[in-house]
Amino acid sequence: HGHNLMVAGGSQDCRYNVSGSCNSTTGVMEKSDKEVASLRINLTYGDMNRLFFQNIASLSRNASDDVPYGSFSDYVRLNPYDSPYNADGSLNNDLAFYAANPLYEKNLSSYIRSRSGSFIDTFRIRWTILSSLRVEASFSYTPTKSEGETFYSPLSKRLYDKDAAKRGSFDVSNGPAVTLSGNAFVVFNKGWGRDNANLLSLTAGVNVESAQSESHSFSALGVLSDKLEHPSMATGFAESSHPGGSEDRSRMLGCYVNANYIWGNRYFVDLSFRYEGSSKFGADNKYAPFGSLGLGWNLHKERFLKGSAVSLLKLRMSMGYVGNAGFSPYQAQLAYQYSSSLQYNGGIGAVPVSMVNPRLKWERSLKRNLGLDFGLWRDRLNGSVDVYYDTTNDLVMDISKPAHIGFTSAKENLGKIRNSGIELSLRGNVLQRKHTNLNLFLNLSHNRNRIVEISDYLKNKNAENEANATSSLPAAFYEEGESMTALKVMRSAGINPANGKEVFIDRDGNPTYEYDYRDKYVAGDTTPAVQGSFGLSMSWRSFDLSMNFAYRLGASIYNQTLATKVEGASPTSNADRRVFYDRWKAPGDKARYKNIANRETTPPTDRFVATEYALEGSSLKLSYTLPDAFCHRLHLRRVRISASTGDLFNISTIRRERGLDYPFARVFQASLTVNL
Repeated sequence: HGHNLMVAGGSQDCRYNVSGSCNSTTGVMEKSDKEVASLRINLTYGDMNRLFFQNIASLSRNASDDVPYGSFSDYVRLNPYDSPYNADGSLNNDLAFYAANPLYEKNLSSYIRSRSGSFIDTFRIRWTILSSLRVEASFSYTPTKSEGETFYSPLSKRLYDKDAAKRGSFDVSNGPAVTLSGNAFVVFNKGWGRDNANLLSLTAGVNVESAQSESHSFSALGVLSDKLEHPSMATGFAESSHPGGSEDRSRMLGCYVNANYIWGNRYFVDLSFRYEGSSKFGADNKYAPFGSLGLGWNLHKERFLKGSAVSLLKLRMSMGYVGNAGFSPYQAQLAYQYSSSLQYNGGIGAVPVSMVNPRLKWERSLKRNLGLDFGLWRDRLNGSVDVYYDTTNDLVMDISKPAHIGFTSAKENLGKIRNSGIELSLRGNVLQRKHTNLNLFLNLSHNRNRIVEISDYLKNKNAENEANATSSLPAAFYEEGESMTALKVMRSAGINPANGKEVFIDRDGNPTYEYDYRDKYVAGDTTPAVQGSFGLSMSWRSFDLSMNFAYRLGASIYNQTLATKVEGASPTSNADRRVFYDRWKAPGDKARYKNIANRETTPPTDRFVATEYALEGSSLKLSYTLPDAFCHRLHLRRVRISASTGDLFNISTIRRERGLDYPFARVFQASLTVNL
């Protein structure tokens, strides 16, 4: 449930707006919930058309509790011959194979809590010097704090194999962070011609940002009582552990210039240039330039389309560079870490933990887009088409280093990835009558990514995955010219009816019983060939109806449910009928799954790869507006009643489990809106 309250008022020169909200959500699983509370104060002083000052302060707090007794799948794995209760009605904590009873665990004092709070204060000033010239500046101060605590009771099965003095655990973490940012810019706007059909807009500004964050954590074992819910009651730190923490600091400085020109309300030109610097990069490349160009043409304003069915036809093109600095601040700087094991003669030693790289530079992406916006018959049918072609250069990634230099890896600029695709959006008013209106919409997208140049890091990752290719799930392997989301497995000829073993096909097409991941091939792509959404909005008299659906077409999916819970089912856990009845049992059986006596890990092959075509019912909402005459008798302007729900259904060509880590909730919402 949610509560919102807003109070606004003031005079022409001094205005205030104070709002607060509180939202509480109770989870489907017991002991899981979330509460969010916020307060926002907006004060404005001055003439909005000349000079005014504004200060916006907001305070927010988040509190959430997670499930400390396991996931919903823990119930599913329990064997049906185990009873959750003892003969005397007490909860049974002695299940087969030392499994934990979630009902028992739920009644312990264990908990998982997280709390966070933030304060944001933004001061803004705007001075309109002339009708075409104004100056704006803003400064923000944002301190945040987060903390988390996890407690597992000593009566929990989690640490049942430990000594009594080491059962029960605490994991505690917290960390403050502070961000300071500022922005100042000047804007010039000038229009001329009939109806200001020609317009020139220029913007120039600077921005700065400073961010600092810390984290502290420790783990403790040995809680002597289920009721001692405080870390100070632990008997000591966890084995081979010590207090941990980190600190990050970064700075950014940039300047920018934007220019926009409209000629005759027909032709558009957008130019932008930005020069950005960050302390995260090497000393030789802290700053980098970024620029973009955009062009537009309103064809429906041309004479040759006047009087036609075309109400909107705009052709647009854009091309430009964007940057990325989303990694730890100290990747390019030489840093040391003190170690208590390096004490000598009263002093403490330090060792380098990162390798200096003065040449590390910005990761840059060249984005190219060609689009068309259109509308027909007074926009009864309208939409857009966008074709994009993006290339990311100088990817910041880890590469291996020889051990004799003291580091096994370091950040370098390597690799190139290309993304291309098309996006389509259509919306049509297919029925328009006096009391009836029906609108349909469709969104469609197709994306294709390719690795143009592979980095040493990805090559080493491939070797690591091949060395550890013992999992029952496919590992990621990256090759130039292939997709980043390619699904690679070995070919399978199925289960041999003679002995119940799986027959593999090597790279030369020969059958074999020996599995070799080096014989893998691209069996598909986990990215759908086409995905999007569609729906409708309909009104009839005082009723309004809206429905939204999502679809995915052509994704290659590895059916993890069949591989790990049918053929790879654990003999100590509950299982469905297929584990026993759909397996090979005797020579001559034609079965999909191998001999149940074969307990070897099922390697990933195309036997469990399927193409998915899926349709999801995303949302449904029905509203009714009470007649005006009825509202007027109650001295009300408007009364509206609504009911909605989401996740209506999920239809897929691949049957697999959903909602076992945390069950899906069928959510129904009802609302009453009254306007006085």
